[in-house]
Amino acid sequence: MLKALQPSFAGGEIAPDLLARVDTAKWQVGVARALNVFVRPYGGLSTRPGLRFVAEVKDSTAPTRLIPFQFNTEQTYALEVGGGYIRFHRDTGQIVEGNQVIGSATAANPVAVSANGHGYANGDEVFISGVVGMTELNGRNFRVANATANSFTLKGVDGVNIDGTGYEAYVSGGSVARVYEIAAPYAAAEVFDIGYVQSNDVIYLCHPNHAVRKLSRTGDTAWTLTQVTFQPGIAAPVGVAAQATSGPGAGETYRYRVSAISDDTAEESLPSGTVTTTNDLTVADAENTVTWGAVTGASRYIVYKEENGVFGFIGGTEATSFVDDNIDPDTSDTPQKARNPFGAAGDYPAVAMIHQERLSFGQTRDRPQTIWFSSSANFENFNVSVPTKDDDAIEITLAARQVNEIRSMVSLEDLIIFTSGAEWRLNAPNDGVLTPSNRAARAQTYHGASKVPPVVIGNTVLFIQDKGSVVRDLAYSFESDGYRGNDLTIFAPHLFRNRMLLDWCYAQAPYKLVQAVRDDGALLTLAYLREHQVWGWSEYRTAGKFKSVCAISEGNADAVYAIVEREVKGRRVQYVERFDDRAFETVEDAVCVDSALSYDGPAAARLGNLWHLEGEEVVALADGNVVKNLTVWNGSVTLPNAASKVHLGLPYTCDIQTLPLDLGSLSGSGTVMGRQKRIGELTLRVQEARGVFAGPSFDKLDEWKQRSTEAYGEAIRLFTGDVSMDVPPEWNDQGIVCIRQADPLPLTLLAIAPEVDIGG
Repeated sequence: MLKALQPSFAGGEIAPDLLARVDTAKWQVGVARALNVFVRPYGGLSTRPGLRFVAEVKDSTAPTRLIPFQFNTEQTYALEVGGGYIRFHRDTGQIVEGNQVIGSATAANPVAVSANGHGYANGDEVFISGVVGMTELNGRNFRVANATANSFTLKGVDGVNIDGTGYEAYVSGGSVARVYEIAAPYAAAEVFDIGYVQSNDVIYLCHPNHAVRKLSRTGDTAWTLTQVTFQPGIAAPVGVAAQATSGPGAGETYRYRVSAISDDTAEESLPSGTVTTTNDLTVADAENTVTWGAVTGASRYIVYKEENGVFGFIGGTEATSFVDDNIDPDTSDTPQKARNPFGAAGDYPAVAMIHQERLSFGQTRDRPQTIWFSSSANFENFNVSVPTKDDDAIEITLAARQVNEIRSMVSLEDLIIFTSGAEWRLNAPNDGVLTPSNRAARAQTYHGASKVPPVVIGNTVLFIQDKGSVVRDLAYSFESDGYRGNDLTIFAPHLFRNRMLLDWCYAQAPYKLVQAVRDDGALLTLAYLREHQVWGWSEYRTAGKFKSVCAISEGNADAVYAIVEREVKGRRVQYVERFDDRAFETVEDAVCVDSALSYDGPAAARLGNLWHLEGEEVVALADGNVVKNLTVWNGSVTLPNAASKVHLGLPYTCDIQTLPLDLGSLSGSGTVMGRQKRIGELTLRVQEARGVFAGPSFDKLDEWKQRSTEAYGEAIRLFTGDVSMDVPPEWNDQGIVCIRQADPLPLTLLAIAPEVDIGG
């Protein structure tokens, strides 16, 4: 009898292609199956947290995407972007506006609601809560129909009338609020091709079929989406005039233009129109005076004079007049020339980034390899001067051997440009400051990137290769003085073969996880710590398909929101759901079910607000006890025993399977490969675990009998330490161990130590 030990699982799931590669370090810390678990930064495997239900998307029949919006760690939103609209979610809730008091509700078909002066229109989506009596309305979204000034009837979000004939009678109270949304120009088929970049409370959105927009926020229900005009933020002076105030008043014609400087941003406006006067400034004491009207927000003004057809700088002033006493113009400093590179179809950009205080756009239909940078610190100003100034807008076309469209850009110390055929580095070789005359673009590697935007982890970029089936990292290498990287899928190609990754995000806190949506609806999860050479994949599955994900900061963690497609009562629905934080101190707080709702209040047996799971079989963790075989009917379930803290939702199974046992070369008997093996006693080192099943296969599992000092009916506490158990005996040539958590309970596996009999 031998005792084997696997002290870490940091390698994640290893492909069958590598079952013979026992010589690699990754194999020694890998597993054959990691379903609904993730690799912890410290090397253990934890069961994934459950998904909390937030809301159904506006149109479940059409593609819908999530985009993160993060002003700071407290003001963050998951934007739901669908065909023609944008909605907003935060703190596991949907943003609504304008609470109205409900006066009555009829138990009829359809339900009729009175709310004086509600202001709703037919088709508006509303949320009802707080009703006493007719509680079947609470916690649900409806569509308004038959709206009058003070009443309306209810339809489901599927457009079917709400039949309230079996509901409890309305008693009192309740409020109704409209789901907040704004109109957007993007069709449903376009939402996954929207490029975006955020600056403070503004996010710029671009798509090759549409002019650039900016989405601005001043409050939860105060968002505006406007088309960017691409011009200076301060107006040019008007009412400009020039006259000879001394001198002969005849002779040469002098031409002047005036611009304004913003007090807030120091941005210079476009120049005014040209004004002229006649004089001979070569005569002693001859002067021309230029005057203009004050510009709102201007702190000073710049005056230019023409020489040989070029307007050059002659001075600046805080006043609204300027005296020219034969000042020679500096024609190396000229006024801006208006330019909008994105003004027409074919010129709309597809990708965006902010780099060195310049807003940049790339890839239009007519110029797929070109990048445009705004003037320095003035994001919506793409004007230029002749000759150029250091803070002018910049235009760069990548000089490649073939046309490879720009797919995305990432700002690090350099600007990393991802195209369909190569990865480029754009920097300023002289002093590090990017200017029209100080820039250099060099190809770094030739892999090509997909259209899915990269994710940034520290000073490393992760990107999906073109065709969407390989994930690579890219970081600066001192040895090569360039950017190099690795194939992060090399040990788990089976998870990507013949598949595409459609969307992904990175949640840094607390577990440093990348989560990627695969085209079959699985969610692949990557634990990535480059500094420790740790990366390991696992796979999440749910009763449905993951469609989109985004991560935003909420509280002490990065919250991952997902759009999940499910089938409920024969209807395809798409729900916005949020992964729980997996931050629990007792088993009662663990959320290990999907599309979950939680109840925390006086002990109750009948629990409602589950209409989004109508007709589905759900499980519950009620005061820490597992309750199965519950079916949602009329939006509610009935527990066998009343409970005060309950998490209800769809179940999922978490599986861990070790790789075939390798003990190296045994003294006197050689390798154990191909020899019969039997697992005897099994020791698991676990953390905050309960409800563990283990065995030699998933068809032969025994449960760890955990109850010890708890009283009858009391929830079994979570356990941390070593678990020893006998597993069903089975001789095979693999020597694998299978571990399953099928109940809505947590498990973290830190190490595994099986006792093994070796046969001939």
